[in-house]
Amino acid sequence: HERTSTASVAKCVPAAAMPSVFEFKTSVEYVQSNKEYLGYLVRPLNQVPLQQLLGCSSKDMSASFTEWSVLQVWVSAVTCVIGQALLAFSDGFVDFVDNFVLISLGYTAASYIVGHMGWFAVVKMNFQVPPITFLWGLLCICIGCGRLLNAIWLVGPGCKNCLINVVLQSLYSMMVMYMGMTSLFLRRSPRSPISPSSRRNLATSFADEAEAEAAAEAAAAAA
Repeated sequence: HERTSTASVAKCVPAAAMPSVFEFKTSVEYVQSNKEYLGYLVRPLNQVPLQQLLGCSSKDMSASFTEWSVLQVWVSAVTCVIGQALLAFSDGFVDFVDNFVLISLGYTAASYIVGHMGWFAVVKMNFQVPPITFLWGLLCICIGCGRLLNAIWLVGPGCKNCLINVVLQSLYSMMVMYMGMTSLFLRRSPRSPISPSSRRNLATSFADEAEAEAAAEAAAAAA
């Protein structure tokens, strides 16, 4: 048997093999990717200017998706802290811990999970296939609508702070809906190629399997 080289295997890795990359050590890679995502989080709008994001005019929709995922985390944190503080003032600090601390932290953490998980699957892993990007886009739009409807539901008679909270949550809803619409645009875009690192991982895996099979056959023949 002829020895299979990593380079030759890499050329034979089809785009359809992407699910293998998604399943291979996914949990470890997902946890490790937090460091890279935090790098985007501390530098928002570093890849795509805000004007291009709002106009959906960026040619790199993956970068746009990353920026919207980052922006929705920041806007979620700010609007939650301000909005819940206003609601706490309206309640006379009776539910200060529940409204200002627990709910704010919960919403912010949820927004981070949504942003990071979407970025990891769609951008980091280049998993840009219609079922994933389409469903993720719908999920983001539903999250935005749900957040806004929840703020409207809290409005009571004479509660001016509740109305301000509706405006604040509208900003977040817009951000996460833009993220969802960008995911839908990715669904219509040509599929991104497998990243060099992912291609190398697949190539190495296939090469190792081929070498192990060849060694087993050689040992069997010698016996």
